[in-house]
Amino acid sequence: MIKPRHDNVVLEKLPNEKKIGSIILTSEKKAGNVATVIAVGEGKLDENGKRIPLNLKEGDRVIYREYSGTDYEEDGHQYILIHEEDILAVIEERKKAYPIWLKKSNWASRPAKNCSSASTRSLTPSN
Repeated sequence: MIKPRHDNVVLEKLPNEKKIGSIILTSEKKAGNVATVIAVGEGKLDENGKRIPLNLKEGDRVIYREYSGTDYEEDGHQYILIHEEDILAVIEERKKAYPIWLKKSNWASRPAKNCSSASTRSLTPSN
């Protein structure tokens, strides 16, 4: 495996295929510049010789600048060796968002609406 130096990062290009059931469809259409971080260098040196660590970690999904970096292929996997500054964004997992009124903590603190003493009475007829 490649060990990047300084502020370089190794990215693995994501495959350009879609799986439907047991059929794998490959597309000739451009997949975009999305990749997974495989390895991160130790960081850049500043003027005083102090190491500045990178803001990326292994496993991050990123969007990188087109036509930047050096392509490398090993064992059928496509890698890109790229500078950290050529990485435009980190793709974060979406957290499932619920409306505030659906959260459990709000149910306990919310008073019951249209509740009167009549609704708690017995439904048996009185003679």
